[in-house]
Amino acid sequence: MSNRFQGLYCPNTATAYNKNLSCVREKTKIWLYNYGLLTPETEELHMASDFPKMVARMFPNATEELLQVASDFNSLLFVLDDFLDSGEKTALQEQSAYEKFVFGLMQIMEHNRIAVNHPILIAFADVWERMIHHGNQQWRVRFIRSMQIAFDANFWRIQNVHNQVTSIGDYLKHRPAIGGANVFVYLMELMTGYSLTAEQYASKEYNRMSDFCSRSICLANDIFSYQKELLENDEFNIVMLVKKHFSLSIDNAVKYAIQIHNRDAVEFDKVTRMMQRSNFRRYMEALQQMMCGNIEWSRRDTIRYRVRPVHS
Repeated sequence: MSNRFQGLYCPNTATAYNKNLSCVREKTKIWLYNYGLLTPETEELHMASDFPKMVARMFPNATEELLQVASDFNSLLFVLDDFLDSGEKTALQEQSAYEKFVFGLMQIMEHNRIAVNHPILIAFADVWERMIHHGNQQWRVRFIRSMQIAFDANFWRIQNVHNQVTSIGDYLKHRPAIGGANVFVYLMELMTGYSLTAEQYASKEYNRMSDFCSRSICLANDIFSYQKELLENDEFNIVMLVKKHFSLSIDNAVKYAIQIHNRDAVEFDKVTRMMQRSNFRRYMEALQQMMCGNIEWSRRDTIRYRVRPVHS
C-alpha cells in the first residue's frame, strides 16, 4: 500500500485481531458457498480480500460465536455491494434494483419474512436470526433504524452519483450512512455487550461522537479505494470531489482528504480522553477500535483496494 496513506490518524495504535479469526474465516467461506454466493472461480479473490479479518480487527475480544455473526454479515454486505455494482445500469435501473433489495431486507428485519427470493436475502435472513438472538428489543430497534438511514443515504447516492455539482458538505453529511458505518456502531454493541442509557443515546455528545466515528471510517475507505473506483469510472469519492472542487492534483487531493479524515479522528480522540472512566468512555473506546481496525485491515490485510497508483 502506497506511502501516501501513512498520514491517516488512528486514535488507537493496537493492531491485535481476534484469536478466533482462522476458524471464523473458514466457516464464513463455507456459509457463502452454501448460499451460492461463492464459487471456485471467485474463491481466490474472496479469500485475498479477507473480509473476516476486517471484523476480527474491529472486534478483537468478541466470542467466536459473535465474531462469526459479524464475519458473515460483513462478508454479505460486500457481496451485495459487488452485486449491485455489477453490469452497466442507468440511474433508474440502479435505483430499481436497490429498492428491491431494501424491500426484501426490511421485510426480513421487521416481519421475519422472505418476500424476495434471492440468495443474498435468504442468507441475510439466516444471519439476522442469529443477530437478534444476541440482541434485545431495544438493540433491534436501533439497528433497524440505522439500516433504514443507510438505505436512505444510498438512495441519495444513486440520485446524485452523476451530479457534477455535489457539494463536499452534502457528501460528508451522507457518507457515513452510504458506507453503512453507522450500522457498525450498533454491530459493535452486539459484539461487546456495551450499551448506553436512553439519555446518553439522546445526547448531543453521543450523536457527535458516533458521527465522527462513522465518517472517519468511510473517509478512510474513500482514501484507500479511490484508485480502484477510478478504474471503475466511479468518481463519487471524497478524493475526487476535493480534486474537482479545488482543482488539485491527485496527490494533493489525497492529502486534503486525509486532513478531513484526521480532523474527525483527532476530535474523537480528544473528547474520549477527556471523559471520566465510565460506560460512555468504554463505549467510545470500542468505537476507536473499529476506526483503527478498519485502517489496519485496509492497509495491511486486504487486496480489495490494491491497484497501481494514479498520478496527475
